[in-house]
Amino acid sequence: MAWPSSAEPMLIGELAERTGTSERLPRYYDRAGLLRPERLPNGYRDYADSDTATVRRIRALLAAGLPSRIIRQVLPCTTGTATATARDQERDGGWVGSGTFGAGVAGADR
Repeated sequence: MAWPSSAEPMLIGELAERTGTSERLPRYYDRAGLLRPERLPNGYRDYADSDTATVRRIRALLAAGLPSRIIRQVLPCTTGTATATARDQERDGGWVGSGTFGAGVAGADR
């Protein structure tokens, strides 16, 4: 099946090449809940173009010393698209984000 040029999937090898990582890192980020690629019918991960920037942000946050469990909570705040449901908050043990740093943090308005 030929993919239209705009809908051609980005597989893990291409993402790894674009971000300068090994293919193992995107798999780990997926398991850790940091990336959420679509799955093709054959089970392959299909990454969005925006995942390239996401991997770079994850790597920067890891280099800054943040553990992946904290990165999972603050990563949505780095794009301005954060939303949190009650189930997300319960599962993750607290506040997940609302789009900006400080929002939802007790005393942030002081």
